[in-house]
Amino acid sequence: PHLLAISMGRVVLVPRRRAAWSEEAEEKEKELRSVTIIGIAGPSGSGKSTLAQKLAAELESPAAPISLDWYLEPKWMPKCPRFGKNWETPEGVDFKALLWDLERISRTLRSARTVPDELEVTPDSASVLRKGQAGRDLGGDSVVLIVEGFLLFHDATLCKMMDLQIWLQADYETCLRRRHRRGR
Repeated sequence: PHLLAISMGRVVLVPRRRAAWSEEAEEKEKELRSVTIIGIAGPSGSGKSTLAQKLAAELESPAAPISLDWYLEPKWMPKCPRFGKNWETPEGVDFKALLWDLERISRTLRSARTVPDELEVTPDSASVLRKGQAGRDLGGDSVVLIVEGFLLFHDATLCKMMDLQIWLQADYETCLRRRHRRGR
């Protein structure tokens, strides 16, 4: 639970403390900071990726936004005889892999003194480390991770993991124009 405040053109994340269970409190003593996970969802072309990039920079996230698109599994997608694979159904998303990556990266960032040299995600073993972040002192302040995607809020476990959920909405014509402009 965090409060996202926008004031004078500056975005600030304000942590709110939760009451901890005894086991949780014991585990938290080993942690140096909290990790805030922000989820951004909305229709294709609504500006999810753009907002995610801007928030990652403004909130000084050590990681680039993690895209749900990286976890699409074409072989899992239902097929329509007329139109082919349906890319817009939750059946084609590996939510378990995304959860595992978010948990692993969060655990790393909670306990590391500095930003590690790499923060890998499983689909391609690609690093999501933002340029110039490796080796940066993390201090004791909360660290932000951002994840974005059209079907992001479908998985209940993933939603519970998020501290903040943002739904972007845009009119049909705007979304369609943006989608065609990027050629997907």
